Amino acid sequence: MNTRPVIGHTTWNHVVSTALGQKTPIQATTSHYIDQIERAGGTPVLLPGADPTVLDILDGLVICGGGDIDPSLYGQTNAGLSERIDADADERDIRFAKQAREIGLPTLGVCRGLQVINVAAGGSLNQHLLGTDEHPELSESIEMNNELRQRISVVRGSALEQFYGEATDVNSLHHQGIERLGSDLRVVATASDGVIEAVEGTDDWPVLGVQWHPEILGEHGAPLFRDLIDKARRYRMSRRPRSD
Repeated sequence: MNTRPVIGHTTWNHVVSTALGQKTPIQATTSHYIDQIERAGGTPVLLPGADPTVLDILDGLVICGGGDIDPSLYGQTNAGLSERIDADADERDIRFAKQAREIGLPTLGVCRGLQVINVAAGGSLNQHLLGTDEHPELSESIEMNNELRQRISVVRGSALEQFYGEATDVNSLHHQGIERLGSDLRVVATASDGVIEAVEGTDDWPVLGVQWHPEILGEHGAPLFRDLIDKARRYRMSRRPRSD
């Protein structure tokens, strides 16, 4: 029997060249997420399709980063500011977030994942952040963008404070952010320009969403994955039938 918590992981839709053809559709993620989950003590599973009942066999969930969410899903129109929209991924990820909340599944949302959690809770997004010092215009180089750091303030008493204290430096690879906060979420970290950088749940859903990319920050990002695994273990034990 596998004693490691099973962590579901959302995927990206891509079309790439493979031995099966020049335009092969795949669902994938980066090895950074997989490595962080495994090092934290979990067993990662890439989620197939869009059936939310698959979450019933999981102990935790990671909603990963990716393209922008269709603004129509939070009551706005797209004036060309939202890019790389994938309707299938939007439907799938929002459905997973709503189901995870319904069953109380421990969840970590990363970048787009934070935004998915907020939209699923009835919130909205700012489609393009102004080019401030904290959130400058992104270059075409992910490696260069990842070298940029900004300091965020962390709310006292939050789970994040246990890991990072009242402030920490994180990367910034996003051009959108939370505008209107969704229901039963609370802000636990902000950048100095006021952009929301992390949220937690206020109800029975053990959820944490962060606007940065902890999976590529090595040991600095590892506490968030260890926290997810700890919550997943408790969730797993709570579902185990008691012996007489």
